[in-house]
Amino acid sequence: MRVTDQCDRLGKVLPKIRTEAYNDKARLLNYMKSRKFVSEASTARVFDYISGSKDNNYCCIRYTDGKYEWTSYDIMYVEKYNMKLNDDFIQHILNRSE
Repeated sequence: MRVTDQCDRLGKVLPKIRTEAYNDKARLLNYMKSRKFVSEASTARVFDYISGSKDNNYCCIRYTDGKYEWTSYDIMYVEKYNMKLNDDFIQHILNRSE
């Protein structure tokens, strides 16, 4: 199950941008960054459709925890712009004891 709609087009990203940060933003991001890689394109960099440039801090990676699947695009937009994630995914993370 994907945690957001495809976040590869500006029209789908902009409506999910939030002005306020998540209360548990660091915990959410730590979880998202520390899960199993599904696939990686190590030389491909993520394109930030809001700034209009590639972000060299992120390469194209797909992650999973066995139930949910997300990409480095999702991580970047949460980290930089507080992009809205699905509520059930947030609760899934916050309910874990890790």
